[in-house]
Amino acid sequence: MGSAGSSSDFRYVREPEDFDGDGGALLFETSVDGTNLNGIDLIRTNDAGLIT
Repeated sequence: MGSAGSSSDFRYVREPEDFDGDGGALLFETSVDGTNLNGIDLIRTNDAGLIT
């Protein structure tokens, strides 16, 4: 798997509401080599509230 490198313009733009109670999502924007990208980080937690 390759690496996209680092981007100084990476930023989270939205945190949608957690509807199921076991995690959430973070929406982000950045650019890599002049190409604008939108993405999402999905986060799940266990019964103890720890990220799994």
